[in-house]
Amino acid sequence: MKVLIVEDEEIIRKGLEFAVDWLELGCIVTGAARDGAEGLEMIKKERPDVVLTDIRMPKISGLQMIEEGLKEYGFYSIVLTSYS
Repeated sequence: MKVLIVEDEEIIRKGLEFAVDWLELGCIVTGAARDGAEGLEMIKKERPDVVLTDIRMPKISGLQMIEEGLKEYGFYSIVLTSYS
């Protein structure tokens, strides 16, 4: 499965990208975006099976990105947040 990571905080984005053994899970990370707008463009380009995203990010939120991305291409989404 192809995974796209979308997270505005670099340390978390890099941690998700490199600390998880994606190959052992049968996945490859096809990209890592810094905000929702960049994530939406990568969804269109990379056509991931799973999008792992934060909710609150610059430009557009993770939820808006998912909504727009699903209009063009189907994928699973996993939403992360530190907000209650």
